[in-house]
Amino acid sequence: MKIIKMDSLSRCAVVLAAWAVACSCYSYEVRTVKRPLVDSADQGLFSALSASGESLYDWKPKSADAETAAVRKYYAVMSGSGPVAEMNNRAVMLAVGEQFYEAEIILRQALEETETEPALYNNLGIVCEMTGNAKQASVFYLRACLLDDKNRRIRSNFLGLHETSVK
Repeated sequence: MKIIKMDSLSRCAVVLAAWAVACSCYSYEVRTVKRPLVDSADQGLFSALSASGESLYDWKPKSADAETAAVRKYYAVMSGSGPVAEMNNRAVMLAVGEQFYEAEIILRQALEETETEPALYNNLGIVCEMTGNAKQASVFYLRACLLDDKNRRIRSNFLGLHETSVK
């Protein structure tokens, strides 16, 4: 076994890096939101649009008086200043402002940079859920849970997918 000698600054950097990996590097934007009930949402719409190449912006909810549920959701806000964190945090701001389609585009672009960031999948799950695409939301939430299986807020978003109201 080879022992590597480090000065105190190097040891400090290693400890900080280990701490960053061990700790959740997220803060959460908690919102109680109204979303279409799963049964009233057109779950195949986004898949059909993606396959046909049509614009997601053309999609509108079935009707203004569709039945909704008030649910609590946890948007993951990433710490740091890298491009993925900046894209994620911009998308969260858009989603909180109910600009879901713009948020979805940015989050998908961020996933092209890295496929291992649970926050991106979590936030995409919320965006899909808010637009009535429960099937795709479930896929994104599950991926986020697999990447960060100890994160109770991500699990809460996933398990709350079929809730009909805040408890």
